[in-house]
Amino acid sequence: MRRCGLAIALLLASCDEDAAPSIRIPGNAGSPPTTTPERDAGTTTSTSSDPNPIALALNAEEACAAVAVRAQPLEAWCWSLATPEGFRHHALPIDDVVGHGDWFLGRTRSATYAWGKGVDAGADAGAGSVEILFGPVKRPYRAGRAAAGARHGCVIDDNEGLHCWGDDAACQTSGEESCAGGRREMTDLSNLLGGGVRFTGVAAGAAHTCAVASTGTGATANVYCWGANANGETGQPAAARTPPRPLPLVPPVRSNELVVAAGAHHGCAAVAGDLYCWGKNDRRQASIASTAPDVAPAKVDLSAVVGKVTALALGGDRTCFVVSPRTGKQPSRAFCLGGDRIVQVPELEDVQGIASSSSHVCAIARLRDRAGPPQLFCWTGEGAPELVALPYPR
Repeated sequence: MRRCGLAIALLLASCDEDAAPSIRIPGNAGSPPTTTPERDAGTTTSTSSDPNPIALALNAEEACAAVAVRAQPLEAWCWSLATPEGFRHHALPIDDVVGHGDWFLGRTRSATYAWGKGVDAGADAGAGSVEILFGPVKRPYRAGRAAAGARHGCVIDDNEGLHCWGDDAACQTSGEESCAGGRREMTDLSNLLGGGVRFTGVAAGAAHTCAVASTGTGATANVYCWGANANGETGQPAAARTPPRPLPLVPPVRSNELVVAAGAHHGCAAVAGDLYCWGKNDRRQASIASTAPDVAPAKVDLSAVVGKVTALALGGDRTCFVVSPRTGKQPSRAFCLGGDRIVQVPELEDVQGIASSSSHVCAIARLRDRAGPPQLFCWTGEGAPELVALPYPR
């Protein structure tokens, strides 16, 4: 097997033949609780005896995943990022999960749940608590269409309407040009950009929100951002805050070719497979070509990477993404922006999901040149960090 150092600068890689992978697998954490609530009919299951992670999210302290195992419906499994042996199990049939700061947001077929230290995006309900946010209604939000900010959250419903709640100090929840601040209950923003607008993606940062919106099927879509903008995180010239405005992305694309993500004070979008970023750039998280502390929306030069960007993971001041082949059957791979370089994680391939916090990056992937189901792996830093396989409970 051919292996390169875990964090590797493209074109500057040094590789060792037949070197053993730098993989650490902590001890197993014991069995999860056996009691579970009644599940909805039709919830996704796995026919394999191996755990099958479907969705992944990070907050500042934990990684949580929606996992199917042994023909059972999906459940939420969580690990401490500091000590992965510290495993917790939430007996919820979660099939999608997002995270930020101190909390997580996940959905079942009948309700939306939150857990962590700030489950209502503002109030401390105690670590580990689980709270239903709203419901029960059928599919309260579409899988993959939810966002957890530092102190606010957003979801997109089945009718492609946008709803946000939580802290509104920078109008990140209301989207208003001038707001009273404070905290908002669930707010319908479906008409924020006018009637007939469809929302197909949403992202939330420390105090700003971005969404993918279009006027209908087949129409051109764009990214609109609002809220705090001291570092240009809404894609507009720096100001205390800005109302929703479209980003100058080129070329115009349809909504299925546009993905948006938010870090604490920067944002990125995958536009027809190309990467555009903007906002705070003190650690070159938005541009590998510029040393400016803040940058306007611009295309990131990925000419050294073969393929198209299909998934994004922004957390704190980190920017990571998945590159899939435009043609052929090459496996998808994980990359991060690291200073003036594009950093690859060469041990991983067939990357099916990626998530980032301010301190860690985790992915659902397979080890290179090894058969078997996808697993959960995490790493830290931009140098040559140790790749940690999250342990499954026995």
